[in-house]
Amino acid sequence: MIRYKSLLFRPVRFYSVRYGKPLDILFFGSDEFSIHSFKALQSLSLQKPNLISTLQLVTRPPKWCGRKKSILRKPPILEYVEKQTSNQLQPILCDTRQEMLDLLTPHLSLSTNSMLIAVSYGKLIPHELIQSANYSINVHPSLLPRYKGSAPIQHTLLNNDTVTGVSIQTLDPCKFDNGEIIARTSEINVQQLLDNENTMERTPGYMTRTMIDQLGHIGADLLSDVIGAGTYKNHGQLPDVYESSWATTIKTQDKQVDWVKYTADYIARMIAILGPVFTFKSIQVGKVHRSTDSFMNKRVLLHQAEPIKWPSQDLKPGQFQFDPVTNVIRVGCAANTQLEITNLQFEACAIESSDEFMRRLKKRCGPKAAELTTFIN
Repeated sequence: MIRYKSLLFRPVRFYSVRYGKPLDILFFGSDEFSIHSFKALQSLSLQKPNLISTLQLVTRPPKWCGRKKSILRKPPILEYVEKQTSNQLQPILCDTRQEMLDLLTPHLSLSTNSMLIAVSYGKLIPHELIQSANYSINVHPSLLPRYKGSAPIQHTLLNNDTVTGVSIQTLDPCKFDNGEIIARTSEINVQQLLDNENTMERTPGYMTRTMIDQLGHIGADLLSDVIGAGTYKNHGQLPDVYESSWATTIKTQDKQVDWVKYTADYIARMIAILGPVFTFKSIQVGKVHRSTDSFMNKRVLLHQAEPIKWPSQDLKPGQFQFDPVTNVIRVGCAANTQLEITNLQFEACAIESSDEFMRRLKKRCGPKAAELTTFIN
């Protein structure tokens, strides 16, 4: 694990801190990044009960998803809590503003030293709760004010940034990521973080998962330092040494391949960061493809692909060709680069190899459309 140096914040050893009344913490979290901070607070509350009196998890309820709503998906932090063998913790499940007010206001009214900690919760905490609490802070995986918003890690990777970090800010009662920055790590080399996780399987999205894990540990350490040193009490706004920017939510259209605009390296990087990306393939419309003049587009997901270092043939952007020797599909990309696809998925079908995709192409698309060996933007 890469250690960090905090910027304009020097951690104080716990035994040198004069403790006041222990904190009653409401911890808002949902994903893998937040698990690290929650685990750190659990350890801290056991080691230093004069720092933390109670630690209550607040997370979002499970939701039915998938085709026909057949899969019940739980927030990762809820799964983590349920797997604990000596679990006496009962999470509070909130998904709406009113649920938060109804379920959490009583907790705050019973405490004289309350703190709200939000880590990748995904919902704006009501200003009534923030104003009722003695303290409220947020752990954010970027060097604020750079990359405010819900997807800082993805934008860091997509923009090929060389450094990143973690910040802790106060909670703003009205806006996301608009609080005072009270602690920030020094700059951390992105490539070192990616190289530090040797066990992460290189499946789609592995770069983001690695960064979530690595920055999650670093954020947990920084949070422990802030709680232990009491920096949250008499904090001052750190200077904005980074330009303010936004890391907007990754939407479906952000995962669409533009063969004319994107190079093969960038498309492969997209898969490693965002998970499977998609393009389109035309098919003939009509029963058993009888209508040969009418076409529509079907989505094709790309699951595994790598840039070709030395392309042997010229391919226009989007044009694809099957290589029977290596069993890959080669596709032309921007700047005369080429991508080789190993695994992909035709719409409403299972993931398959490139040779399986090509064998079934005529049946799925019709004879005329199958001859059009071009993916469409």
